[in-house]
Amino acid sequence: MGQHSHDLAVVNMASFTSRFGFLCVVVAATVLMVGGGLRAEPIPIRELGGKQYSEAVQARERADLMRAAVEKQISAARRKTRTRSRTGGERCDAEIDNVIRAYQDSIVRYAHTSFAADAALSLTGFYQFLGDLDKAGETVANTANEFAGTPLQAKTMFNAGLIHAQALHDPAEALTWFARVPKPIKAEGDPYTDEDKFYYAAQQQMVKCELELGKGAAARERADRLKETLPQFAAQIDRDYRFESAAHPDSGVPPEDRGSLVRRFVLSAHLIAAILLTLWLLLRSRKKGLAT
Repeated sequence: MGQHSHDLAVVNMASFTSRFGFLCVVVAATVLMVGGGLRAEPIPIRELGGKQYSEAVQARERADLMRAAVEKQISAARRKTRTRSRTGGERCDAEIDNVIRAYQDSIVRYAHTSFAADAALSLTGFYQFLGDLDKAGETVANTANEFAGTPLQAKTMFNAGLIHAQALHDPAEALTWFARVPKPIKAEGDPYTDEDKFYYAAQQQMVKCELELGKGAAARERADRLKETLPQFAAQIDRDYRFESAAHPDSGVPPEDRGSLVRRFVLSAHLIAAILLTLWLLLRSRKKGLAT
């Protein structure tokens, strides 16, 4: 009994030391961030290794497979009944609970790791599939706040904004999350990389949200700044802006800006029609020549 108590104390002390050490790293990184301004390194997340890493990978794969099976079952039931019903019976209810517990277990067991973040975002998607949008919003918000200041901030903040914009249809709240996706720190002349995709996508979503909220001038200004930041995507940014402004006539965008998209479409249609007519006439004249 005495030996068992001693061993338990050693384990608890080791756990405390590990957590305390990680906390010290986080505090130190925070101090550096405050002192160093925007160019400070992000707060590190907890890294897994060895057996624990393998177990985390297996737990993620197991939860994802369970989720896929349940979603397939529910989708089949929805097609059969032509409704958006949540489940296919009591058995399905139990399987849903198993999926939720699997993701929650990874979130707790591998707290503040990339595995926990992925599990939380997957759980958010699962809640959204089930139609439990309040749970989806709550889960993604908690995740984004937990990983603020870390290398996963851009990913989690962007997903929080996306849930509020597309699932909860709350562009005002979505704006606050998209705004927290950090702008990549780049030296002059550095090219755009895949790591910048969340910032680029967040800015595009902010333009859309501002148009939905009737803030046409702010949306136009943001789109122009984004074209200056990412000149290689200027044409795509401009097309997206014109499309979204045409889709939101109450956005406050000047009518000539919205109408330009329609004019371009009409001109393109006329050009295509002219080309087709020319080809038809050429073929017709060729057939007449062969006949004579």
